[in-house]
Amino acid sequence: MKFFQSLLFTGIIWVVAGLINGIACGLYLAACCESFADGSTIPLSLTFSFVFSAPGIFIFWLIFYFKLKTGAEGQFLFRSLLNSALGCTLVSALPGGVILSGLFGLHVLVIGLFSLLATLCSVFLVRTGIIGLHQ
Repeated sequence: MKFFQSLLFTGIIWVVAGLINGIACGLYLAACCESFADGSTIPLSLTFSFVFSAPGIFIFWLIFYFKLKTGAEGQFLFRSLLNSALGCTLVSALPGGVILSGLFGLHVLVIGLFSLLATLCSVFLVRTGIIGLHQ
């Protein structure tokens, strides 16, 4: 049961964060960069968002599952998952920023901030569910 609970919440967090990040970055780039004003930025940023976050979300899921198996629950579980999510976001965003800096220039800093914001929003969206997980 813990396996499926951790998988479900991780999936929700990944999809919500990817959508928020992809749409926000796409709209930002379309508004700020004339070379990206053709409307192709949202599908492109959604693709990049999900691709670059895949390794981080896998690590997050492993941490989530391990925390559940070791008996973490309530606020402790939520705080440790929030910290893990932010750490995984930074680890995922840094290589993505380096790779994409040639294409987007200094805009990768704003894209990184959108990634952190999307992570916070998605984890807080399932906060009640995570806190409610019991042994």
